[in-house]
Amino acid sequence: MAASGCPEYTAFSFSTVTGQEIQTWYNGLMDGTKGIGLPGPKRWLGISARILATLFFLLLILTLSRCNRPTLPAEPALTATPNLGTVNARLHVEVRPDGADVYVDGLRSGTTPVSLDLPAGRHVVRVELEGHEPLEQIVDLLAGDEARFSSELVPVPAPGASARAPSPVSTTAPTASANEPLPDLAVKSIKIELETGGACDYTSTQLGVAVLVENAGDADAGGFVVDVNGTQQIVGAGLAPGETVSLWFEGYSQGGENRVIIDAASQVEESRKDNNVISQRLPVPTLPPTCTPPPTPSSSSTDHWDRVNPRLGSG
Repeated sequence: MAASGCPEYTAFSFSTVTGQEIQTWYNGLMDGTKGIGLPGPKRWLGISARILATLFFLLLILTLSRCNRPTLPAEPALTATPNLGTVNARLHVEVRPDGADVYVDGLRSGTTPVSLDLPAGRHVVRVELEGHEPLEQIVDLLAGDEARFSSELVPVPAPGASARAPSPVSTTAPTASANEPLPDLAVKSIKIELETGGACDYTSTQLGVAVLVENAGDADAGGFVVDVNGTQQIVGAGLAPGETVSLWFEGYSQGGENRVIIDAASQVEESRKDNNVISQRLPVPTLPPTCTPPPTPSSSSTDHWDRVNPRLGSG
């Protein structure tokens, strides 16, 4: 404490202010020391200019540091707008036997039987089960479709049978069978109709795709798979030359093309393959009339007509 009762202040030193007089004057002003003269007007002007210059440079440095600060991009919000309309088709996978692993586009998607919600478009579906041959198929799904993938897995041959398969005769088989007749599976017709066709005694109004498959070749065709809009059926008995088989698949593509693939698993060696796939729009028919017979006139009504028109009735 100073003698005057005022607290003693520590001198504040400006690095930019020159001259010891300012500091001495400041201390003398605070503790009441006499004999210290005040700075002149010119000295005050120089001090003020330096203080203002110092403040200006400090503000400039702060402004530049703020402007040069890198602006980080804003992180996207975790609660983004939901991707509506992505999952807009359903695929039911059913194979025999049950318990097979299902892979869609290389990703494991469950165990059969399973129903999958998938985006519309083309997908590669693969079904695997230990002890059976894997089954892989390309499925085209349309928006709002509910397709069905059904098939039967083929057991892997026993080790003994596979060991006996190679033989010297099999090496010459391709050249020997080059001129042998081959089957030729083809789509003979495709249309939308009831499962009972055009019959009048139907109980369900569910429409589907009816496919007529023909073996137009000169040799028997073994078992093969028919795929319609992603749903498969197996023709296990195959087809003889000139023989046909009619298949019906529940549902159809509304407003789009219906795609039919014959021998979808490429199990039959054919003379040609360019007629195994067909994709086209199909007209939706009206339902056929039911089998209810029209009412027949009774004998009483005939007698009444005869009494009203005797001449017509007797004629």
